[in-house]
Amino acid sequence: LCIVQEILAAYAGITTTSTIDPPTTTAKPAQDNTHSTMSLVVPYLPSDPINDLVPMGEKIHHNNPDGHVGSDFQWWDHSGGPPKILASATGTVLSVELDPYSANTSLIAIVVHQVRDKRYYTLYEGLRTDSPLQAGGLVKQGETIGEVWDNPVTGDDVYMIHWEFGLCPSSGCGPSAPLERLCPMSYFEEESRLVLEDVWSRSTNQY
Repeated sequence: LCIVQEILAAYAGITTTSTIDPPTTTAKPAQDNTHSTMSLVVPYLPSDPINDLVPMGEKIHHNNPDGHVGSDFQWWDHSGGPPKILASATGTVLSVELDPYSANTSLIAIVVHQVRDKRYYTLYEGLRTDSPLQAGGLVKQGETIGEVWDNPVTGDDVYMIHWEFGLCPSSGCGPSAPLERLCPMSYFEEESRLVLEDVWSRSTNQY
């Protein structure tokens, strides 16, 4: 779903010593993907799975250098009303703001996750305005944080949410900050990762 090119960055940190003993090398990984430090779940109910997604890095409709900076999770023919959205990880709500993309009829929420000395974030764009989230509030992994916005363009039976994951910069984490987006696939717990890989393997969209 997304490509992480770490080889050059890893080898950039190699140092060698020339002694009687065989040379030794030390490589510093480009990023910490240790599952014991950060673990994500998909932000929706397993009993209400998505039909398709638009992947991170897509450049057909996103011409910025990084392409699509998150993933769009989509539900088709969803006549039972808006899908529920879950917190992908335990954390503190940093901000809840009206989304200009929807003419301020939906919300963008950012949740910060402190893991040892790192601060990760997840972003949920396209929540209904009646979401119970409030800045400073605590959420637990798997907790319902709202429902998907009713987009008047897509009709009553089609829903989508934009979701992102990454690291907060040292200067802080917020909607206007230069967030460091990360490919989430190696951070998802196995069940969630397999679910997304299955959806993507069956996708027939243009991406």
